[in-house]
Amino acid sequence: MEIKIQNRILALTGPEGTYRIENAPVGFCSVEARDRKRIQYLVPHRQGAISSYYNYSQYQEVFLEPGKETCLDMQVIEGARIKGKVIDNQGRPVGKTYIWIVNQSMDNSIVAAETGELGDYESFALAPNIPLEFLVWSGDRRGSARKVLSLKPGTTTSLDFTLNPDDDFRIQGTVMDTEGRRIPNMQLRCWWNKDRNQYRWDAKSDVEGNYCFSGLEADVEYMVYAYGQPLGYETANQVITLTMKDRVGTLDFRMKKPTQE
Repeated sequence: MEIKIQNRILALTGPEGTYRIENAPVGFCSVEARDRKRIQYLVPHRQGAISSYYNYSQYQEVFLEPGKETCLDMQVIEGARIKGKVIDNQGRPVGKTYIWIVNQSMDNSIVAAETGELGDYESFALAPNIPLEFLVWSGDRRGSARKVLSLKPGTTTSLDFTLNPDDDFRIQGTVMDTEGRRIPNMQLRCWWNKDRNQYRWDAKSDVEGNYCFSGLEADVEYMVYAYGQPLGYETANQVITLTMKDRVGTLDFRMKKPTQE
């Protein structure tokens, strides 16, 4: 195991699991024990960032007094996994969509897995013994689904999702030019600013110029951008708030060509 203090590796455990650190920092410190043989994953955040997610580790906050030896035993807990299938309410598999873990501490949201062509998925190691909220949605208006559960260390739990459009909050619309012609392959992005965190959903208009953001929430103000530059248009944006009564919000975009100077 690696033993880290304030995110710096300062020792490795021996064959019996023991460790010793000389000249450790003093005061309140964050001490971490982490498996050196862990599997490391690069996962996209909903915010668009990339970060590492580790198999298992243990954190402790401790006060280290100057000139005094502190004995600190730590216990690591093995991560858990989920696997299953995602289908729509017609029983059809939903491929190439993400299983998100949402509403964790500090509003962290990460991808736990991605479904294959037949809707099957299996996650990497997840934090056990705490409530996790899982969310999956489809960008083609087939709906979304949520489930909350705590996972046991070292286990794999079967967790299937059935998307239901009637339970889904979504924003949808059509992208056109000023003459009413549909525009395919337009990149769109939906933003939600909550406290100091920013959440992001991405979509692209289909061959008919239609797009959809699914798996959203009520009573939240969303800003939707249509990025026109790659297709020769100006960027446009609109604001919308979904309600419990009006679950589906419609935002159509009329894209303008840049003004020639």
